[in-house]
Amino acid sequence: MVQRIRTEFQRIMTGEGGDERMSQAELDSYRRQLVLLAVAVTTVALILILGIGAYYQYVHLPRQAVATVDGETISRSEYWDFRQYELLNQINQYQQFGQMLEGEQAQQYQQLAFEANQEFEDIEDASIDPVTINEMITNEILMDGLDEFGLEITQEEIDDRLVEFFTGTPISDEQTGPSADPTAEAWATATAEAQQQEAEDAQSEAEAEEDTGDAESDESGDAESENSESGDDTESDDAEPEESDESDSEDAELQDAESDEPDVVDDPGADEPENGDNEETEGQDEESDEEGEDAETTPTPEPTPSEEDIRATAEATQSDHQEFLLDRAGISHDEFVDMFIIPQIAREKIRNHLAEDIPTRAEQVQAAHILVATQDAS
Repeated sequence: MVQRIRTEFQRIMTGEGGDERMSQAELDSYRRQLVLLAVAVTTVALILILGIGAYYQYVHLPRQAVATVDGETISRSEYWDFRQYELLNQINQYQQFGQMLEGEQAQQYQQLAFEANQEFEDIEDASIDPVTINEMITNEILMDGLDEFGLEITQEEIDDRLVEFFTGTPISDEQTGPSADPTAEAWATATAEAQQQEAEDAQSEAEAEEDTGDAESDESGDAESENSESGDDTESDDAEPEESDESDSEDAELQDAESDEPDVVDDPGADEPENGDNEETEGQDEESDEEGEDAETTPTPEPTPSEEDIRATAEATQSDHQEFLLDRAGISHDEFVDMFIIPQIAREKIRNHLAEDIPTRAEQVQAAHILVATQDAS
């Protein structure tokens, strides 16, 4: 077979073979056909190679399962979207920390942001992050738990959770946790009231003791003042003759001193302070007045925003979130809700459902343990 193909090829190329000799025109025609055939075969092979590579890169690899939960597979494309969104959040956080800090810590956060950006750019070639895939597996388990416990998530709950996610302010006032046990609640209320009454009684007793101590100190002070006044009167009576003699001698000395001293002209500006001193005094008074006014003025609390204002803020924040995060990660708004918002609500619903079956009260057993050195001694 190989020999036959070789012979035929030689015949076409040389124009000789068999009993007939080929003309130059036939030889050129055969050669053109051979070239066209080779080009066609090469083109088909190249298209097949490119097609297989494109199928593997854009169809097979994204659909490849990275985890399976109760028969439900988590595809590589779903992991890429989830991981890219997490990486964008990490990059923003690292950049903010790098701007707030200085020195070596700032460089560390900048390096972390650079590494996260590198993984974001080469997400298809990066290795699977175990933390991210475990979180995705947990979300799948939570979604299966909703059906198992017969729980449902309404669109209103999704909308309220989106508002809380974008503003940090909850809209719904419904109780998210399990209801309180009436008996335990009554016990807690009685205990709190008793403790409050004890605190009030202790405070009133302390105030009464302070009042009694103040009254006793006032009485002792009055008695001491009366005794001191009586003693001063007695001493003043005894010292009156001596004081009169001393006062007469002092008056005579003062008259002699006044006759020897020259007349002094009063300076009108001596008792007046300088202009600089007046200005400093006035400035200090004004500063003290301003400080007093600042201390007296109390900050007024900001009014609570209405539900309409909160929802308007959430819509504005959501548009920025879509532009700077979701679009870069290749995620739509509905995909974001399915990946992150609904699992959060499912986690709370399942936790509250399980908490309802846990009793809030149980019988208390008082036990005493006697410790001995060895088991034989017991």
